[in-house]
Parts: sequence; C-alpha cells; structure tokens
Amino acid sequence: MACKFEGSFSDPNHPDGWRTIMMSGPETAIVAGTDSEGGDVWWTDGKVCPEGTYIMIDFSKKTGGKVGELKAEPVEAGILFPDGNTWTKYSEESSAAAFAGKYADEHHPDGWRTIAVSGPEEAIVAGVDEEGGDAWWTKGTMIDGKLNIDFTKKSGGAVGLLATEVVETGISFPDGNVWEKYVAEVKEEPKRKCDVVKDLGKQLTEKCIVA
Repeated sequence: MACKFEGSFSDPNHPDGWRTIMMSGPETAIVAGTDSEGGDVWWTDGKVCPEGTYIMIDFSKKTGGKVGELKAEPVEAGILFPDGNTWTKYSEESSAAAFAGKYADEHHPDGWRTIAVSGPEEAIVAGVDEEGGDAWWTKGTMIDGKLNIDFTKKSGGAVGLLATEVVETGISFPDGNVWEKYVAEVKEEPKRKCDVVKDLGKQLTEKCIVA
C-alpha cells in the first residue's frame, strides 16, 4: 500500500523545489518539501486510506489556513490532486534506494528523519529535532556505496559531510549513532467465509485420509 505514495516528487507549480512522502505508520505519512531552490522546508501530515487508493494531505500549516486537507490519488506519473495538478514521482533507478525511508534518531527521540531518492546517486534528507519543531533538509550523495550526508547547514558548520552505511536496523554513522528505520507491519487479510469453509473441508479430508 505504501510504495505507491512513497518517494520524491516534482511539482510544476514550484519547479525549483521538491516534495517527499514517507510512511510514518501503517496509514500515516510525513509530507515535506520546499517551494524554491535552497528554500525553507515545510512539512505536514498525510493519511493513507485503509485500501491504499488515496492519501489525504493537510496543507493548513503550509498555507496559513487558506488550503486544508486535499485528496491525492496515485496515477502513472505520480499523484494527482483535485485541481488537476500532478506531483511527478522520481522513478529512475538509484544507487541510494537502499537508504530511502523514515527513521528515528535516538539523539532526538521526539523528532523524525526521512530520506527520499532524488537522482541516480542523490537523495533528499529532511527531519525535525523535536515534536512540532522546525524542519531542516539537506542532500545526500552516494560515494563508494555509502550515502554521504552534508550536515553543514543544519549544524551551522560544526559538522560537515558524514558517510553513512546501511545496517540491519537502519543506517549507521561514523560515531556509532544509528538512525533506526521504520518498517511497516504487514497485516494479514481476514479470511472470507468461503475460505474458512474450504480450509475446514481440506482439514476434514486430510483427517479421513490419515484414518
């Protein structure tokens, strides 16, 4: 269900910006973006319907209340909004694909981090350090199998480029810190009555054969 919405997108209304969507729960998502090159990042919440046929994105915070929740549906190019606008999804192969996802950082337990592929060897990295806090963003570039994330702007120059690598629970940094990756739980579909009857019939048949 989540895969059709997750990723990085371009918005024709803001050609120099970007948008990312990453699942943060079974039916919730974090939506982030910028409207201009190097601009401030905004973020909001998204809700995916149980059937996975659409996502509701709340633009209230971004627009100062002028636009509320909008329903977006998956289409071949990306996701389509009611006004006809389409966010086009980046869908080419990328060496950064293994790093894509939503993460938790133990140094900032009330915040979040997301990584979305944005090019053949590039990714957009965004996050907040505390609940409801301002978002930050930066870029990551693949070098020798590692995603090098530039923290210069976030840290005011105190930290520069850090090489990260994929580990079992998420991604690991040179200092030993690990961003733990959110992994969606796969829910088993409830069995229909006819399936239960078939299973029961099969069990009875097997018992008769054994007998």
